[in-house]
Amino acid sequence: AELRAAESATLRQMLEVLGHEIMNALTPIASLSSTAADLLRDDTVTSRAQALDALGTLERRAQAVLTFTDGYRTMTRLPPPVIADAGLLAVINDLVTLFETQWRIEGVGLTLAQPATDILVRMDRDQIIQALWAILQNAAEATLVNPHADRSVRLIVTHNSATLSFTVEDNGPGFGEIADTEAFQPFFTTKAEGSGIGLSLAREIFRAHGGDVAIRSVAGRGAKIVATL
Repeated sequence: AELRAAESATLRQMLEVLGHEIMNALTPIASLSSTAADLLRDDTVTSRAQALDALGTLERRAQAVLTFTDGYRTMTRLPPPVIADAGLLAVINDLVTLFETQWRIEGVGLTLAQPATDILVRMDRDQIIQALWAILQNAAEATLVNPHADRSVRLIVTHNSATLSFTVEDNGPGFGEIADTEAFQPFFTTKAEGSGIGLSLAREIFRAHGGDVAIRSVAGRGAKIVATL
């Protein structure tokens, strides 16, 4: 009986991971589809170019969801990263597009600091976007306790010869007394409707790339999460 209960709990957790990540991806996909349709109806040179950009992001995210889900289905765990050269600025651009599509209507602003020139990074592009999107989602959700006009997230991307860092800061309530180990524990959450999956999945993805994700928050000043490769 105990074994069956444990198996059932594992299955429920696995399905929750899948549901969480699929919903995280489908929400901006739906918004991007609507935006692209509106732009195409405008039928101007500028709107057509913007629609093509939106459709390009849409295609990449849809394909990433298919790849992630198929790998999870066949392996019942996070698929191993498929490492290849990826342009850093294109990755950042996709994240900005996803963020603005989903969070602009909620009044959550995104401030970006990034390298002036592009670099090629050895990574699984889709998985890294999946991980960073989960961190950005977590940050944006944290700001919703603030007034509509005072919700902000900052993404800072820096690199040197040895390290590439993505720092995500928000002006929400922060993690308080929550320890690093608790915040990244699968299914642990302090949010009423949270699943506790996003940050643990992000850390697993970065660790599979030889990197890590850590909290660098200061009490009373929101949250800061640093993901490094």
